[in-house]
Amino acid sequence: MSLQSNVEDLQKAAQEEARRVIEKLDPEHITSFTDLFAKINECVDHAKKSEKLIRECSNLNLA
Repeated sequence: MSLQSNVEDLQKAAQEEARRVIEKLDPEHITSFTDLFAKINECVDHAKKSEKLIRECSNLNLA
């Protein structure tokens, strides 16, 4: 697997994480404050995953 292929895979994974965050914040899926806070926590988790993927992608670009 080439470096370019690895970078593209990581970029796709980061985009997928971003899409999941946006879906979680859809008002139709939020029914209470407790639910809202749970969704926010899920979004934070997805953001951390995205950040990790972006960092890995940057590291590959520098390698």
